[in-house]
Amino acid sequence: MKTPPYLKSGDQIGIICTARSFSEEEAQPAIELLESWGLKPVLGNTIGINTHQLGGTDQQRAEDLQQMIDNPEIKAIWIARGGYGTVRIIDKIKISTNLVIFFCLSINLSKVLKSKVQDFNTL
Repeated sequence: MKTPPYLKSGDQIGIICTARSFSEEEAQPAIELLESWGLKPVLGNTIGINTHQLGGTDQQRAEDLQQMIDNPEIKAIWIARGGYGTVRIIDKIKISTNLVIFFCLSINLSKVLKSKVQDFNTL
């Protein structure tokens, strides 16, 4: 199993929502926490969008997640809001060779990601 490198000061961390909407204001505590650790938060395009309670259309959320996964500068992705909307987009996602750390509090989201990638390491 491959393990991504440890995060270090200056690393960029993407913050996105793959399901329910999440405002920039709600993201502020996470932004401040990451900055206090010397990390650089990068808000995804889905932060601040509200489409029928979701952080954008299925297409927008899938594209945002895919862009974060494909960006070699992004060392970790913090899923601000996961849930049912994630299940609707996961089949559109192609996991690249970039090793990325996922922060997600949803057990279901962890299971979905693990089913997508055999080498997916969960804590």
